[in-house]
Amino acid sequence: MTSYRDRIVTYVKETWQVPEEHLWRRFPDYVIFRHEDNQKWFGLIMDVPGTKLGLAGEETVDILNVKLGDPILRDMLIRQEGFLKGYHISRGNWISILLDGTVDFAEICRWLEESYMVGRPKNGSFPPIPNIMMWKRLLPGRTKSTGNREKALKQAIPFSCTWQRPYRQSCISVW
Repeated sequence: MTSYRDRIVTYVKETWQVPEEHLWRRFPDYVIFRHEDNQKWFGLIMDVPGTKLGLAGEETVDILNVKLGDPILRDMLIRQEGFLKGYHISRGNWISILLDGTVDFAEICRWLEESYMVGRPKNGSFPPIPNIMMWKRLLPGRTKSTGNREKALKQAIPFSCTWQRPYRQSCISVW
């Protein structure tokens, strides 16, 4: 069984320079990611028995919990394969994503970035734009050599181009 666990940890470290945290002795494999300035969580990786998630089989599966800003989007996603209601988080905007390859890695990164944006401080500070070379590695079919840096950035990171309020709308329609 392959898992995207290690790739996600590397992605978060390279993109936002956020270290992984292991908070519980009882669950040493659980990893959280949180904003350094306001300490809000934007990701939680856990290994959970499939029966607790409503899946068939006794084997343990890796999941990533992320927070979405729109409850309607959450309801749409949990109807797709690989997306579940947020496990062990009682708030309504959290979802769990299976890390077993059911959901594509690029799509997982998209929702992790959404979670990062939802939890960012409201004081107007914006996160750094992800490294363009890393996105070329993650999304090889989505980038083209145009010679125009601004246009290449928009093609490589279509959901990160605008950091203003209509972010969520452009994220959903562009990707």
